[in-house]
Amino acid sequence: MIYPLPAVLVSCGKEESEYNIITVAWTGTICTNPPMCYISVRPERHSYDIIKKNMEFVINLTTKDMAFPTDWCGVRSGRNYRKFEEMKLTPGRCTVVSAPLIEESPLCIECRVKEIVSLGSHDMFIADVVNVRADDRNLNPETGKFELAEANKINFTGEYPGWKPNPDSAIRKEMEEVYMKLYGKKPEIMAIHAGLECGILGSAYPHWDMISFGPTISSPHSPDEKVNIESVSKFWEFLKATLAAIPTK
Repeated sequence: MIYPLPAVLVSCGKEESEYNIITVAWTGTICTNPPMCYISVRPERHSYDIIKKNMEFVINLTTKDMAFPTDWCGVRSGRNYRKFEEMKLTPGRCTVVSAPLIEESPLCIECRVKEIVSLGSHDMFIADVVNVRADDRNLNPETGKFELAEANKINFTGEYPGWKPNPDSAIRKEMEEVYMKLYGKKPEIMAIHAGLECGILGSAYPHWDMISFGPTISSPHSPDEKVNIESVSKFWEFLKATLAAIPTK
């Protein structure tokens, strides 16, 4: 994956009653002339239907002073909260689109959706940039240039230390045997691209033997993350049997 990325607040909604904010890191420029950009959003997110219905949104760059609302808006759903009010952010009137901008943002990019591309976990909203509002405080008085570096913008790094699979892992072999005894079949074991705490622990304790497993979840790392309840009991049964099989050291 390519990091760092800007962590932006995307505001949407045509009427005040549906105003919402979503934190997005999958965003960027895709064309200079005409100016175009994109955001990628999971279909299950509350903002997705709002943007798809109105076909417009605003990309609001974030700063160090906006760190808390940027994090908060990414882990709370607009189905349950009025985010502008909760975070004491000010909805402002845009020049072209009906969606609100965020007054506290140093740079607000008004966007009109041109195409929606279904990619997999996310749909990409490809949009024309129809207007840009820059805070005068970040404009160089001599050149008229917007000094983005001076705005203390927030970036999303997505950084987790790498965790290399160990094919000779003793705990893996033990758990395979336990699984076979419990369920009469071999478990499906795979290495995946994901941010795991094992990477952090492994970098500090490289001699540790580790494996990651758990119940079945959907829409991970989003306000719509859900766990399959039936899989929890199986996970718990497997964990207890594994602990019972591991010799005391």
